[in-house]
Amino acid sequence: QGTIQHSALEYKLSKYFGKECEEPDTSSLSIDEIFEVEQVFNYIIKKYKSYTTRCKKPIVLIEEQLILDDFLPSPSWGYVDFAFITDSTIYVFDAKFGRVRVLTSEEDGSPNPQLLAYGGGVYYRYKHLKKFKKVKLHICQPKLVNYPITEVSVGDMIKHFNEVITPAAYRAFKGEGRPTPND
Repeated sequence: QGTIQHSALEYKLSKYFGKECEEPDTSSLSIDEIFEVEQVFNYIIKKYKSYTTRCKKPIVLIEEQLILDDFLPSPSWGYVDFAFITDSTIYVFDAKFGRVRVLTSEEDGSPNPQLLAYGGGVYYRYKHLKKFKKVKLHICQPKLVNYPITEVSVGDMIKHFNEVITPAAYRAFKGEGRPTPND
């Protein structure tokens, strides 16, 4: 059902921003699941409007494939649910329709690696157009009423890639290290 909810969210966002998107079959979703999609959509649009009051032409990404080869073993990519950029900030939104609480920061205070990778993917794609200062990472988890936000400077993001994420990814790519699954 989460896949269908993501498709429904993509459709609603695409329609709102005037982008082409095929309408998904949502007949298998419950009323509660449809409501969750509405909640995430409304949250994203509210944040988008408040963050873009001074930006004339934000760049919007909806279910966009991001190439992550700048800091992960090649080929690496991911699909960001929703992101946009203003003059100096990257905003990343990740919808989670499950029941496991997801945070934008890990217990040690480091940013959520998945969200940070999306922020990095957006940064490396558009860094030639803008001078980014920060990245704002948002989790949208309506089932648990969980909408945490973490802000990280671009410098700290790149430092975290260089010191933590990139070395761990290359060790994993070589089959080294040990798995650390979430409890």
